[in-house]
Amino acid sequence: NATTFSRIENLSLLNIVVYYIAIISKRLNLIIPFALLISCITVLTSLNQKNELLSFQVSGFSTHRLTRPFFVFGLLCVVISYINIELFSPKALSFIDNFEKKYIQKQHSSISKNINQIELKDKSLIIFEAQNLKDNKIYNAFWIHSVDKIFYIKKLTINKQGSIGCFIDLIERKKDNRLEKTASFEKILIKDLNTKSISCLNDNSVFANLPIYQLLRKYREIDYFPINQRYAIKAHLYYKIVVPWLSIIVLLSVIPSCILSRRIIRNSLIFALAIFGYIVLFSLINSMLILSENQTISPALAIFTVPSFILVVFGARFTKICFRPS
Repeated sequence: NATTFSRIENLSLLNIVVYYIAIISKRLNLIIPFALLISCITVLTSLNQKNELLSFQVSGFSTHRLTRPFFVFGLLCVVISYINIELFSPKALSFIDNFEKKYIQKQHSSISKNINQIELKDKSLIIFEAQNLKDNKIYNAFWIHSVDKIFYIKKLTINKQGSIGCFIDLIERKKDNRLEKTASFEKILIKDLNTKSISCLNDNSVFANLPIYQLLRKYREIDYFPINQRYAIKAHLYYKIVVPWLSIIVLLSVIPSCILSRRIIRNSLIFALAIFGYIVLFSLINSMLILSENQTISPALAIFTVPSFILVVFGARFTKICFRPS
């Protein structure tokens, strides 16, 4: 249609180039370990095929000493990944979001339908639509004490010391299981709801787009965030701490197979299994991120379990093969 055509017409070549550069930055945590995986297998299997590994071992070089340069390069890859996460990836992700909203995604209604919820210290919930939060005032909110007791609040004014609700209806559950308005009040004070709680909701940054240091700041103030955002903050923080170390995990996994005699494991089989395993590992970690974001599983358990298991299993195998007596 005409709207779509006008949006494409305004698209410049520079924006397209920057968009694909941003995509590379976004996928760098996938690309770097994969490139290291392929290069490591290529070099070690080539040396093994020409019996050069055996020559090094006969001349007195231990196996773990031969693999040391790979781990030095692997640590360099870890550093590059952290630099990308902290400096380049946040800007790249923001640019991608803006680009896709402007040129790719269909236009949606400007009215936000997001529902915000704030958990108070007594475990009760304040629930309201995002569009109803203006200038530290919430309109048409529900304060849920329990399944049997709910307050409907026409207007909530949030201050540093607490919140004052105006024009309140109390809705309670009757013996016949019906919810019914039982009382009305002009004002009510909610001490646990303050400007600190609201400031967290006013932050519209997507947690996936934030660098580690900003996620750490939010982690220190995590009690002020709604439950769903607490899970998201923890999930993305742990994910961004763990993912750069895939380069080391990759090396621990493939090096023992590469230094074994080619008569035991064929090179083509090493490539096939390593690439398949890497895809499964990366997909599994990203699946765990989604599950922890959606409060299905604890973020720490979801993000750390798989890499820890692989480190233990393949680390033990690496130690057994690479540190065995010559």
